[in-house]
Amino acid sequence: MCEIHKASGGPWGETNVDEEFFKWLETIFGKRAMSELDFHEHLDMQREIEIIKRDLKLNSTNKMKFNIPSQLRRLSLQYKEKTSLQELIAGSGLGDKVDLLGDDKLRIDPSVLVECCKVPITSLIKHVRMLLQEQNMKGVNTILLVGGFGESDYVIEKMRKEFPDKQIQVPNEAGLVVLKGAVLFGHLPGLVTSRVVKSTFGIALDQMYHDRLSIQRTTVIGSEMVTLGCFKVIVSAGTKMMVNEEITHEFTPNSQDMSILEIYQSTKQTPYYVNEPECSKLGDLIVHHPGRGKEDNHKIVVTFLFGKTELIVKYRIPDTGKEEYLKIKCLM
Repeated sequence: MCEIHKASGGPWGETNVDEEFFKWLETIFGKRAMSELDFHEHLDMQREIEIIKRDLKLNSTNKMKFNIPSQLRRLSLQYKEKTSLQELIAGSGLGDKVDLLGDDKLRIDPSVLVECCKVPITSLIKHVRMLLQEQNMKGVNTILLVGGFGESDYVIEKMRKEFPDKQIQVPNEAGLVVLKGAVLFGHLPGLVTSRVVKSTFGIALDQMYHDRLSIQRTTVIGSEMVTLGCFKVIVSAGTKMMVNEEITHEFTPNSQDMSILEIYQSTKQTPYYVNEPECSKLGDLIVHHPGRGKEDNHKIVVTFLFGKTELIVKYRIPDTGKEEYLKIKCLM
């Protein structure tokens, strides 16, 4: 099994829909009351949201029922100094979108939830459409929806409408598919033979100044102009790597007895500097080489092992054969 595209996307899942719906509820019950709910009441509300999300249809017109936790009723009436939930709803200005059913339920117009889904689903569709236009994605004819958001009838119908030439499939227990896949991969790591690198990986390196580098980042060391904090690319985002594939580089020690190699990743294809906004530090590889500094022309051989869910960096000092490893947990 081979990846044909790097993992990509944004915060467009059901969690974002939940956040938008909670903000809408704050309009009625107040932010203070919502923030003081205990864990169990908050969990009950999330379950309620999950139910109405899955029942939402593309052209839904029937209002959705939503149970109001007893603690939320008490706190909101107390903090807003109201005598009834009907007063709360009237004061929220949302009377055309919601009404009260009995003393403990709301009847909510489906357009409220559709609006909460708008940004995530629009962003998701735009991103999928962009991916399908890439050359290596031309042969893709099936889109698999997983996770809790993938079980929503609204999402399924929307995707089928937007991508009529693709098969939109939802596996049984779509909400558990990602977890099951992780467990399966743990037992059978050889299932994936190659991956597409998600980020650009490299190390921080001081380089001799040239006209493509920033003079503001350049200083004079001895008689040489040196640009500090450059991003030495080891592998670029989008590169296909076989499992356990190795890339080896030689580096000059940066002190007499010990060198520190700072490992970075970036969302940019070719970053110039490690302190760019798109860059983040992954860790330090500390290399001990007593008495084998750069003035002695010694080298450090550093090997990067790609293709798994973690990046492994190891160094070897050719003079002594000494090796050491740094494992960095990250989804490649």
